[in-house]
Amino acid sequence: MLRPTVVLAVALSAASAQMQWVQGGAFPLSYGASLCYDSARDRVVAWWFGTHEFDGQSWITIPTAVYPGQVSKATYDPIRGVSVMQDAAIPSVWEWDGASWSVTPQSVPPGLTWAMCFHHGRGKIVELATYSQGPTADELWEWDGVQWSLVPAGAF
Repeated sequence: MLRPTVVLAVALSAASAQMQWVQGGAFPLSYGASLCYDSARDRVVAWWFGTHEFDGQSWITIPTAVYPGQVSKATYDPIRGVSVMQDAAIPSVWEWDGASWSVTPQSVPPGLTWAMCFHHGRGKIVELATYSQGPTADELWEWDGVQWSLVPAGAF
């Protein structure tokens, strides 16, 4: 099995606003992992049939008793200090605090979701939900750590 290499962009200095691509090390498993950057702990958090973290030098596999199933997307919530990952197979939101996973079952917006990210202005994670059938248009949802709420039209 080929082991892909993760490439990370590193800012050389805030003043110069120049970027340099650097090779970040061999990824521990295979393609298809969801990952996000934990800015509080200065780590890239990845899930691929286990929990993995990249500290800038090497990947570390972290043994955990429970972990998400088939993760489809991930982002970091700097306000709550958790990496948030959504299970694609079983509707649920998983959160990693650097030591353990917690789960909120049945917590996904309706429809097929495509992407999620943290919105600093709203202080919540936002996610685009789209529908392949029916009269409903695409919608924007937000996660506050407890539940998803539909973002009212014109809120942005």
